[in-house]
Amino acid sequence: MTQVAVPTAVDVLTFLGWDADSVAPEQIEQHLAAVTRAARAYTRGQGWWDESTCAEGIASAIVTATARSLVNPSQERSSVIGAVSSTPGVLGWSIHERAALDMWRTTVVV
Repeated sequence: MTQVAVPTAVDVLTFLGWDADSVAPEQIEQHLAAVTRAARAYTRGQGWWDESTCAEGIASAIVTATARSLVNPSQERSSVIGAVSSTPGVLGWSIHERAALDMWRTTVVV
């Protein structure tokens, strides 16, 4: 498995196609830290070589989940404004993120 650096705010901005002035760096860092902690907990520390290095799939899941969290911080399931209705996303990990994280998650077989 490929080891990569744990994602940074720049990685999330690049993924979203945003420039550095489009959102406060502190806001990105808060979302990134929360998602990184959740990913590490979900995988029970598997796929992490140290605090700054993780598996490529885990890094990818962190970037996409952080991007979704930034775009929809309240995790609204749907919103209606006048005649316009939208369903912005999923709660928790997406199917693709879960697939990447589940490769590293250890489970107990009884």
